[in-house]
Amino acid sequence: MRSVRLALNVNPYAPPNSAATDAGLQAGDDKPRDVAYAVRFLWASIVIGVIEAITVLRTVAMTVPVVVGASIGVPIIFGLFALIILGLNSGKNWVRWLFTVVVALGCVQSYRILPRMIAESELRGMASLVQDVLQVMAVVLLHTMSARKWFTRNRHGAA
Repeated sequence: MRSVRLALNVNPYAPPNSAATDAGLQAGDDKPRDVAYAVRFLWASIVIGVIEAITVLRTVAMTVPVVVGASIGVPIIFGLFALIILGLNSGKNWVRWLFTVVVALGCVQSYRILPRMIAESELRGMASLVQDVLQVMAVVLLHTMSARKWFTRNRHGAA
């Protein structure tokens, strides 16, 4: 009888293993998918901005002030934007709020100048509109419940 019980307790089949994670998280990382998508949207926005800057510089008369201003100003602007993206990707909550305010102010400004940009150049206007949409979508994703928990994870109970 004892040998029958031992034989019944031995299971030759291992239970299934699953790499499933919470719906808001990426496998192997505690960063929510919303944050990962927001960061991708922002990198796409930077790429569009660089292409737009190159096309604008090709149409402007190349005087010394324009060349100096573009060679100093454009890398600084895109460098600061890249630092913001890296800060968001690493979970800095203050960067999330800074970016939210900057996008909100940028939307107000864009609302004012977008019709003029489209009238001057439809391509530039549409590129600017796509950038605005990507950035607003990123802000929305950065303020979902899973993203908020991830950005504030070290503030509550972390020893």
